[in-house]
Amino acid sequence: MIRDLLARKRQLNEARTQEFNHQHKTPIRTALYIAMLCAIQRNLVMRNFYQKLVAQGKYKKVAITACIRKMNAILITMVRNNQEWQAD
Repeated sequence: MIRDLLARKRQLNEARTQEFNHQHKTPIRTALYIAMLCAIQRNLVMRNFYQKLVAQGKYKKVAITACIRKMNAILITMVRNNQEWQAD
């Protein structure tokens, strides 16, 4: 009986956590998506990466998501190493 109650409590906590994460990540995802659309138009590095992925047959939204991941990796590295953006 106690095991059943603990399992039910765990299920409720997981459901709340998933709901909480989904609600709070949406504005971040939207901001990153819009920023990447601008970066693909203006930034040569991101544009070339995006075009390479589309040329490989990736769907456009999948390619944009991959570009967001690449941008996040670059930004995290820049912050960690205290560097500025270098176009080359």
